[in-house]
Amino acid sequence: MAGRAVRVHQSDFAGCASGTLVGSLVLALLVVGLMAPRTFAFTLPLVPIAFALTRLWRRRAGRPAASTDVAMTSAQRALIVAASAFIAWSAVSALWSVAPLMSLAKALVAGAIIASVVFCINEAYRLSDADAARLGEGVWIGVMLGAALLLIEVYTDGILLRLVVNALHISPQALKPQMYYIWQGSRLVQVAVDDLNRQVVSLVLLAGSGMLAARATMLSPWARGLWAVVAAATVIVVAGSATETAKLALLVSVLIGGLALLSRKAAFSLLVVGWLSATMLIVPVLQITHAAGIDRSPAVVKALARGSASERFKILNAFVARIGEAPLLGHGANAAYVIGPQEIDELDNNRAGDGGPVKAPLAQHPHNAYLQIWFDLGIVGAALFAAFGLAVLGVLRRLDAGEQPAAFATFAAAAAIMAPSYGLWQFWYMAMFGVGAIALGLAVRANRAGPGGAPTR
Repeated sequence: MAGRAVRVHQSDFAGCASGTLVGSLVLALLVVGLMAPRTFAFTLPLVPIAFALTRLWRRRAGRPAASTDVAMTSAQRALIVAASAFIAWSAVSALWSVAPLMSLAKALVAGAIIASVVFCINEAYRLSDADAARLGEGVWIGVMLGAALLLIEVYTDGILLRLVVNALHISPQALKPQMYYIWQGSRLVQVAVDDLNRQVVSLVLLAGSGMLAARATMLSPWARGLWAVVAAATVIVVAGSATETAKLALLVSVLIGGLALLSRKAAFSLLVVGWLSATMLIVPVLQITHAAGIDRSPAVVKALARGSASERFKILNAFVARIGEAPLLGHGANAAYVIGPQEIDELDNNRAGDGGPVKAPLAQHPHNAYLQIWFDLGIVGAALFAAFGLAVLGVLRRLDAGEQPAAFATFAAAAAIMAPSYGLWQFWYMAMFGVGAIALGLAVRANRAGPGGAPTR
């Protein structure tokens, strides 16, 4: 991961092929990913491959785009150590997991994603400033186009998806969950806005990087205009969506980003406190609220009756009740994905048999990444994950003053997204965070290059 000590020498080959190739790939990846986030699992590996191929291309041509001295800072070394420790513990959890191969595979994929992020950001600093500007353009154009398409989808009952499905004669059985789609015969006529939840969440994660990249690569007043377009499109899309996760993430990221504009130190301190609270206090807080009956109080039940939050409390409490089975080591990475269905089968068999008592089955995940880490990896894993996040914040704190608001906002969005949403170990979900980290890294690199590749420092 590149540090601040970077020396770049331009060449005639710089600013032409490498940045344009990788930047175009990033643009396409972001647009496709924002429309279909599950594709992140397959498209993210293309970015490090593209960086590796462009390096090989420059070497074979005998005309490297840049020669650099890249010094890794102590904060970046700490991040590598913290990430490695968390991944190693996740892999070791396969030894006591109910599904050892699955746990090991999840840990290895997570490690590969983190390694891809580090590699891509390092490679971006080995390119010329002109190339880096092309990378930044790929980020903001990709985010802006993706936001524009989502804007259309959210406010037209999924017209773009309907056009594609009807043109390709895709059968009703191919789209799931089927409750999100209304058909007339074999023709798709309406798509529920809930179907766009993953897309909108991804947009919130990427918006900060898009705004930073737009400001970095375009001259004023275009920079301010594009920044405003990305921000406005994100807000309008989220406002028209049905995902409470995206709304929470947007609110938190705006508050943190706004605070960082006023006081970077205060924003950093708030992120540290919030991160440690989320990672280390999630279990005791849920235990206290359940024991006190807060989650079952009439006021809370009434307030949450219209959404899924009331049911989520039941799922969370079921996981908290099982933490004591393996408090130190956990049950193994993604173990609930196997334990939950097994217990549902046991419950069904019990009902069909002589009806003895059986404990309530677990869901496949608690819809909270912090609680899932406690369940899967125990308090050791939770502590390592907390250290990983603190190491990321340590790196972000050392960015330039103009880069920190977007970086802190992106971290805040990611942390908020992990609180009430998807299963942590899903490949697309981990890849989404990987893409978000790469996009932020490329935006920062473009900011160091300046508009059009003309250095700002």
